[in-house]
Amino acid sequence: MYWLTGILGIGLVAAPFVAGCADVQAVVWSNTVLGVLALLLSVYQGTTRREKPWIYWLCGVLGLAAVLSPLLLGYASASAALWASFVPGVVLMVCTCSYQAFVGGRGEQSVQRERFA
Repeated sequence: MYWLTGILGIGLVAAPFVAGCADVQAVVWSNTVLGVLALLLSVYQGTTRREKPWIYWLCGVLGLAAVLSPLLLGYASASAALWASFVPGVVLMVCTCSYQAFVGGRGEQSVQRERFA
């Protein structure tokens, strides 16, 4: 699952440029900071031997921050900028929180225990 979180972090960074709203500095900076944080958490999760469930919850909070950033930073009136934060934020939030809610990390953790035991 950590690789998906990393891809979503990269997608969050790339979204303003793909949507054509790179001139709105607030969306570029907020998505860059939140995406890099998600990517760093993903790298950390990938390099540790044991799965840490709090990382996915924290990535869900980063997704929520991406969803709320247009309202908090005042670029909700720019349609492309709004969607460049909203869509990747929702995807990040739904993927990470649903993984923790439904799987709870049991799947990967049990595989890691067998492999390293």
